[in-house]
Amino acid sequence: MNEGWSNELLRLGLWLIGGLIVGTVFGHALWGLLLSSLVYLGQLLYKLRRIVRWLRKGAVGAPPNVGGIAEYIGELVYQRQRRNLKRRRRLADMVSSFRDSMANIPDGLVLMDEQRKISWFNNAAREYLGLKYPTDIDQRIDNLVRQPAFTDYILSADHTRTIEVHSPMSSASHQEMRVLPFGESQQLLIVRDASLLHRLQKIRSDFVINASHELRTPLTVMRGYMEIVE
Repeated sequence: MNEGWSNELLRLGLWLIGGLIVGTVFGHALWGLLLSSLVYLGQLLYKLRRIVRWLRKGAVGAPPNVGGIAEYIGELVYQRQRRNLKRRRRLADMVSSFRDSMANIPDGLVLMDEQRKISWFNNAAREYLGLKYPTDIDQRIDNLVRQPAFTDYILSADHTRTIEVHSPMSSASHQEMRVLPFGESQQLLIVRDASLLHRLQKIRSDFVINASHELRTPLTVMRGYMEIVE
């Protein structure tokens, strides 16, 4: 048995013994026992009432110093409250650290709910998609990014593929986009700058065309010589 209950039972026993002794002295042992029980019960209810008032006010600060089991209950609530507060602070610090880390990722990240409403986005998404904080929070992503290819993709049920969107007004003129499930009821839009890859593909294509042209000329000349020899 914990200390709170032990002390309360001891206090109850002392009240009953005291009432019994006083009642015996006056020749009414049962009345003395009943009176001491009522006095003890009244004090206990008064202490519990103070604890309840403290709880209704949000249990701010230490519980009232009422003694007995009532104060013990208040202490338990207070300790649990402080532990929960520490957990919430740790969780808030973790969330803040996570958001700070995500904010500096070069890929654009947009967190959306089931209705495609924006919950959060990082700095890269703000730059690539032209999003504005906080006015675009709780806005549907398909109402803000007016690209037909993106609209068709975001409204479709198949998000297993990636799409490429040309956005000449953005610092990333060519963007690779994909939507991934995030948690139970959220989605994460990932936007990557594909401009460099697109330029490299164009350079490779131009090189192949130019090389083919340069090789075609000497081959034509050689074919002409061979026809003359024949």
